Amino acid sequence: MTSPKHGAGSHGSPPAGARKRAATRPRARALVRPAAIVVFCACPDAKTAARIGRTVVEERLAGCAQVLTAPIRSIYRWQGRVQDEAETLLLVKAQAAAWSRLRERIASLHPYAVPEILACAANGNEPYLRWLAQSRRESTR
Repeated sequence: MTSPKHGAGSHGSPPAGARKRAATRPRARALVRPAAIVVFCACPDAKTAARIGRTVVEERLAGCAQVLTAPIRSIYRWQGRVQDEAETLLLVKAQAAAWSRLRERIASLHPYAVPEILACAANGNEPYLRWLAQSRRESTR
């Protein structure tokens, strides 16, 4: 009898040929620590987003901050109720090594009690990644 959960075979064994197919799949590469991160931060307005972005760039915690001025619509649960609010999205590009300090600094500048500060790993164009790393170094001038 064929089980929809397990396919053909007795006692949940894989269908004939499944082992052969699995053996020909390419092996997954080991995860590599990303060179950079992109941080998403929802802010109440563009002025707040720009203030936070400018501060983390001036303090060399990030190489670039972008304020998406078209409002985003955030729907979320807060204190037991579903909220539906207009917000502004701040994107911050930084070296992965700066994550802890960057997260703490954004949180200290943000007006929300529980700010959205989410980082996604990013690898990319080598010249851009070199520039990003260089943007954190102290100016020699």
